[in-house]
Amino acid sequence: MLSIKLEKAKPMTNNLLRRATKALPNLFLDVLRYASTGVFVFASVYGTNNLLFYLGLSASAATLSASAVGAVAGYFLHARFSFRVRKHTWTMPAKFAVRQLVCIGLAQLVIYLCSDVLGIFYPIASFLASAASTVAAFLLARFWVFPKIEQPYEDSTT
Repeated sequence: MLSIKLEKAKPMTNNLLRRATKALPNLFLDVLRYASTGVFVFASVYGTNNLLFYLGLSASAATLSASAVGAVAGYFLHARFSFRVRKHTWTMPAKFAVRQLVCIGLAQLVIYLCSDVLGIFYPIASFLASAASTVAAFLLARFWVFPKIEQPYEDSTT
């Protein structure tokens, strides 16, 4: 005789909800680590910029050099501390550079739209541009440059 074992179907929304709520604390911790690491990157850029300027470099050369130091420091610090990357791939530095360019372009676009097109007071437009590029930088870093390989959710009740 042929016997068929019927199993109770697990609702998909329950699984998705569990996975989403499990991922939220990890994302929150990523944001906190990203912000605290960003403070160190900012300090390295600011310190390098002022040091080079007071050592005699022009403001433009000091800013360009400090930006390069900040990009390199940002890559390694965010990889190691913000997103806890253990194994670097050859595409990560290239993606990080593209991320930097995308964020610069986004900031310029927001400045143009807010300040020039909409006529918003420049300090407010600058704040909005900084906020937009910071959020974009985090999201691109978290989900594209340094993606985490998510483990499939396993229900412990089975």
